[in-house]
Amino acid sequence: MSTNIYVNGKFLTQATTGVQRYAIEMTRALLVCFPFIKIVVPKKASLVCNDFNQNILSTGLLKGTAWEQISLPIFAKKNKAILLNFCNVAPIFYTNSIVTIHDLGVFRQKKWYDWKFAFWYRIITPIISKKSKQILTVSETVKSELITMFNLPASKVLVTYNSVSKNIQQVESEKERFILHVGTLSERKNIPFIIDSFLAAELSNYTLVFIGKEDAHLSKTWKQSSTNSIKFYKDVSDNLLAEWYAKAAYVISASNYEGFGLPVLEGLINHSTAIITNTTVYKELFDQGCLFFEHNSSTELINIFKKIDTLTPIESFSTYYGKKYKAENEAEKIVQLIQSLT
Repeated sequence: MSTNIYVNGKFLTQATTGVQRYAIEMTRALLVCFPFIKIVVPKKASLVCNDFNQNILSTGLLKGTAWEQISLPIFAKKNKAILLNFCNVAPIFYTNSIVTIHDLGVFRQKKWYDWKFAFWYRIITPIISKKSKQILTVSETVKSELITMFNLPASKVLVTYNSVSKNIQQVESEKERFILHVGTLSERKNIPFIIDSFLAAELSNYTLVFIGKEDAHLSKTWKQSSTNSIKFYKDVSDNLLAEWYAKAAYVISASNYEGFGLPVLEGLINHSTAIITNTTVYKELFDQGCLFFEHNSSTELINIFKKIDTLTPIESFSTYYGKKYKAENEAEKIVQLIQSLT
């Protein structure tokens, strides 16, 4: 293929959350098909992942959003490249691009986010939805939301699911009596609801563990719930996170809104049972190995907690989900898309 294909590498300069994991895994899988792909990053940037060194191109003296909106499109245009943007944002004035929009949370509740973050994304998302050649997203649920909100033709939105990094599924361990929540401790994740339900169930023989950075709006009262049975940890290394998943009997998510829910998949891949809300996106994606409860129904969640020791262990669906959500399969969709555009 004679066309240059560049990946917007800004994600390699950011802390790794679900969005960045998607970008890393998708880039890694695409390089198998297109080993000539280049990942473009700002000059002198400190990279959080060194897996792509031989494919890195550095350009521009700017940083952050300014680099992404000015330096990157100038460089891509000069080299006549298709630009892949895997983390919600693409240059506004570069139309030969493909962008992944993971969810529309900023249009649901602005209060879940820093106001500057919400303001920027509410401006840029409609623009790049219209201007980009193709939109990718991570579930059929979000695809429907995008089509409706921005009046897009269905053909412009392609679903490319998340997958689990091999770094997060490398440990075999006996399951222990704890329930694991992974993700930013924010209002969007509904943390107080989980804590209150857990405390009401009076599970003396289980520990509730939260792993993730604190949101700027995190109420200090949440952390006051930290006891011998409720623990909080900041972001941990992939190796340590893999160990937590390997030991967790259960993973939990009560999120008010998700586009996918990667920690749920990571738990299921690591043989944990998932305790999750019966929201549309979770019912779409996770059809095996889960205990569902009505969203925000403390009664239903408390009942699950109270019965947790008497439940028949759910069969592991690690292999099932490993095949269902495989980075190589999703990368192949992008390969075919690129070929249709060139």
